[in-house]
Amino acid sequence: MAVNISVLEYRNHGKIYKVERKRVFSISELRSGDHITFHRKLYWHHAIVEYIDKKNGKIGVIHYNKTPERCVQDIFSSPKRGVKARVVQDTCEFKKEPVYLMIQKPGRCLDPNTVVLIAKTRVGESEYDLVSNNCEHFAMSCKTGVSSSYQVEKVIEHLRLPLTLPIFVSTALFEHLFVHFALL
Repeated sequence: MAVNISVLEYRNHGKIYKVERKRVFSISELRSGDHITFHRKLYWHHAIVEYIDKKNGKIGVIHYNKTPERCVQDIFSSPKRGVKARVVQDTCEFKKEPVYLMIQKPGRCLDPNTVVLIAKTRVGESEYDLVSNNCEHFAMSCKTGVSSSYQVEKVIEHLRLPLTLPIFVSTALFEHLFVHFALL
């Protein structure tokens, strides 16, 4: 099950701000432009809600994703480049897995229509980087205009490394460390 954290502390330019992560029990609690997250085995996956289909119990989301189709296309089009996650529009079933809403303090968020518009303009982007531009960075940037990742910050904190060090650490090594320390 998910790590028992309900309030997360994000840092940006020396400032700390708190964001509540709340379990959503009804699809009616969600709105277009919401920042949502799903717990995976070793991490939290983040997305922006594009639309809600209450009748069919589906949520339209925009997020970084590495689909099997995208993997095959990337391998054949550029085998040396490897497979990279891309920002995509997807649909997920609300009841298939627990959904959590990231709740920002009033005044920290952009207008919901602006949030969705920003997310849509990034569809097709393939600039994924675990340390500096992951799904959490994407969702936080669309929602607040500030790119930040609590998960990356926690890994760095556990390793007791300065925030600038990941620039010098290879992405593969950092991914290994991230997975190893993600549940601490």
